[in-house]
Amino acid sequence: MTQILATDIGYGHTKYAYGDTIGKFPSLISHAVKSDVGIGQSNLVFYNGEYYYVAESASNSPDLILPNSPHFLVKYSPAFLYYIMKKLKFPEISTICVSLSLADYKAHKNNLKNSCSKFLINEKYFENKVLVIPQGVGIWYYCDQPKNAAIIDVGFNTIDVLVVEDSILSVDKSFGVTDKGTAILASDVARTFYSKYKHQISKYLANEILLNHGKIKYGRKEYDLSDEIVKLRANYTEKILVDVFDNTDFKGLLKSIDTLIVAGGGAYYLDGSFIEKEGILVPNKPDYANVLGFIKYAEIPENDTQFSGGNMSKDVVIRVKVEVSEEVAEALEMLNKVNMKKLFFTSFLNMFDSADSKESYNKMLNFVMTSNNININNASNQTDEKLVEEFENNIMNFCGIKSEK
Repeated sequence: MTQILATDIGYGHTKYAYGDTIGKFPSLISHAVKSDVGIGQSNLVFYNGEYYYVAESASNSPDLILPNSPHFLVKYSPAFLYYIMKKLKFPEISTICVSLSLADYKAHKNNLKNSCSKFLINEKYFENKVLVIPQGVGIWYYCDQPKNAAIIDVGFNTIDVLVVEDSILSVDKSFGVTDKGTAILASDVARTFYSKYKHQISKYLANEILLNHGKIKYGRKEYDLSDEIVKLRANYTEKILVDVFDNTDFKGLLKSIDTLIVAGGGAYYLDGSFIEKEGILVPNKPDYANVLGFIKYAEIPENDTQFSGGNMSKDVVIRVKVEVSEEVAEALEMLNKVNMKKLFFTSFLNMFDSADSKESYNKMLNFVMTSNNININNASNQTDEKLVEEFENNIMNFCGIKSEK
C-alpha cells in the first residue's frame, strides 16, 4: 500500500487520501475554552503553545478562527495534518502532499512547506517529506492527464483554472481567483435561510445545507430549502462560471481544448443544464479528485521534489511566466530551444528566489555552465547564434542529454 498522505486543506473542507482511505471534515479550528483544558484532552490539540479544537469539535466554539487566507493555511495546516494522522492511527507516511491555490502558490509555497515539514503537537514531533502542489494539478492526474484540457477547480474561497496544451501544463495561461468560490453560494443560502426561517446561520452551516441538498437538522428541528437551492445553484453557475468563460484569454483557448473538466467540492453545486450545454466533464468524486490525483503525482519518481523546483513528468514541462529582467527573459528563451519534454530544469526556478534579477541570472549561469567559455556579460545576446548553441550544449551536457540535432 502506498505510504503517501495526500491532503487538500481548503477553506471549506479538508479532504485527504491515504491508501484506500478517503475522508473529509470541515476546515475549522478554534481556541479551546480555558475551563476545558485538562478535561477530555484527547479532543484538544496543543500546538505552538496553545490548545485548539479542530474540525467538528470547533463548530460551536465562540472563538472560531476564520479560514479565509493563505496565512491561515500556513499557520494551521500542521494541526489539520495531525488530526488526519490521528484518525488514521498514525500510519507510516513517506510523503505528505499539501496544496495551494494558483493565486497564492508562488507567494506562500515555501512557507507552507516549512510549516508542514517539521512540527510538534501534543508532545509528538513530526518530521515529514512534503510536496506543495498547485490545486488543480491533482485533478489533471486523476483524469489521466488529457492532452488538451482546461481544469476548473471550484473551491470554497477560490477558483483555479489550469490550462493544458499538447500535454504541457501552461502556468502562464492558468490563473486563480479568490473570493469567487462556493462561499458566495453559501452566503446566499444563509440569507435565504434567514428570510424563510428568521434564524441566522454561518456560511459553514449553509455549506452543510448545500451538501445535504437543502435539508438540515438544526436546533432539534428539520429545515428544508430544497426548492430554493435549485434556483440558487443556477444563479451561482451563471454568475461565477460565466465570468470564467467570458475571460478573453480563456475564451480563445476554448476552441483548441478537447476536454473541459470541472471538479472540486463546488462541482456538486453547479447547474446540470449548464454542465450539459458546455460539454463539461465532472469526474467521479469531484471533491476528492485533487487528493487522489496528488497520490498519482507523488508516485512518479520524477516528481519527487517540490513542484516549483522539481520534475513534472517525462512528458510534461511547465512554461513559466514571471516578471524578470530582459537578460533573464532572454536566457529563458535560450533554454526553451532545448528539448524540455525530457526534463524540467530543477535549478532554473531557484533564480526566482533572489530579489535581484541580475544576481539570479549570474547564479543560474554559474550553476549550469560546465565550462568557462561563455562571457556572462555577453551571454544574453541572442543574435549570436554560436553563443546560443554553446549555451544549449553546456546545459544539455550538464543534464546528460544527447542532442537530437
